[in-house]
Amino acid sequence: MNQQPNSPHTQNRAWRRRCAAVLFWLVVWQAAAMRMDLPLFFPTPLEALRRFFELLLEGALFGPVLRSTARIMGGYLLSFAAALLLGAAAHRFAPVRALLEPLLLAVRTVPVVSFVILALICLPSRLLSVLISFLMVLPILTGAVIEGLDRLDPTLTDMATLFRVPPLRRLRCIDLPQLLPTLTAAARRAVGFAWKSGAAAEVIGIPAGSIGEKLQRAKVYLMTSDLFAWTLMIVLMSVLTEALVGALFKALTKSTRRLKIETGAPAAATTHPAAARFTQCPAASLTITGLCKSYDGASVLTDFTLTCPPGTRTALMAPSGAGKTTLLRLAEGLEQPDSGQITWQNGESDNNVCLCTLFQEDALVPGLSAIQNICLTAPHLTRAEALQALDRVGLAEDADRPVSEYSGGMKRRTALLRALLSEGSAVLLDEPFKGLDEESRKQTVQTVDALLAGRTLLLVTHDRRDAEDLSARIVTL
Repeated sequence: MNQQPNSPHTQNRAWRRRCAAVLFWLVVWQAAAMRMDLPLFFPTPLEALRRFFELLLEGALFGPVLRSTARIMGGYLLSFAAALLLGAAAHRFAPVRALLEPLLLAVRTVPVVSFVILALICLPSRLLSVLISFLMVLPILTGAVIEGLDRLDPTLTDMATLFRVPPLRRLRCIDLPQLLPTLTAAARRAVGFAWKSGAAAEVIGIPAGSIGEKLQRAKVYLMTSDLFAWTLMIVLMSVLTEALVGALFKALTKSTRRLKIETGAPAAATTHPAAARFTQCPAASLTITGLCKSYDGASVLTDFTLTCPPGTRTALMAPSGAGKTTLLRLAEGLEQPDSGQITWQNGESDNNVCLCTLFQEDALVPGLSAIQNICLTAPHLTRAEALQALDRVGLAEDADRPVSEYSGGMKRRTALLRALLSEGSAVLLDEPFKGLDEESRKQTVQTVDALLAGRTLLLVTHDRRDAEDLSARIVTL
């Protein structure tokens, strides 16, 4: 039976292999040192370890380690901050990306010693390791930020925009979970580069009281045991700081899966949660006039006109590929028409109507549960209200499982409830019942009918039964 990659057994076996590999090379080192029998130039591992502990007990390690760590990790943190700014700018603006590419390529390819020599001309030696650490990890971190931002799911971005998710909540619950895997791997890899380049800069610049000064002194006086001891210290600090960075990112990842949800008593069994709120909001009207849209010269919509009075239910029907989803995205404002006009009106307010949407794809945040996905866009809901709505479509028992573990039909019902339970004057649904079996479909149709609560409905479908079950007027594209 194959073991899962992250199972405890597999992890323990991998750890044992790494330990065995380290032990093998230590034995090779010991054998080579004994064969050469030149302890002044090539000490054994035991001699290097003995000297390491001597320096540790003497307290000679702490001052240089603290000073070098402050400089090297200071450069690392400055580089991380710069990478976030530069990466975001490069993702957003193509000219910025074009300007950054040759600069980052130069930093990656030019030898470290060249930067060190140039920096020594205009910087004091104590700042050299800060600058070199900053420069050497900047391409790694900036590239990771750009890559992560480029990979953001556009469907989740559209969802956050349309549901008007507040910026901080959007960053923590939607954007960061997508960015963190790429950033975590790059941040941990960059720690090793920071230590190697920073230590090399200190050896050349020789700032007082640093690890680099100790390495230079060991070289000059042929104290190879000290050289190996200080090198071991650099390795240990690199491993420790990498582990610390990994732990910080792990904690950050866990925090993105926590969403504060208000508790409260459930609504009466005969009512649908939150439905009363929607009856107090005036329904929106939609007017579409002379709408045209084409892609790469191929016309999708031509001179389309539609009027949806407040509180009405309208179903747009057409075969697959006829432009139903495109029309819905135009009505949502996610795309712009080539010509024509789309006007939403809610009382005296034009084009500022809150829309509740079910996308063609479910657009659920994978790491959040069903309740969290619903309350992400509907913070007014209590846990009891969301749980009661999930119960009506047969999902109450799975309400706290991550939706990444759901079947396609379960995801569809969750996304549909999210749209219906969000506050807005109009509800737009794209193939709401696809992937549902007959029993689930019947439950879901009843829930949709109740939770519309007098709001305007615009439905796109290729199945006439969807329109008939929701008593919607049918318009054929």
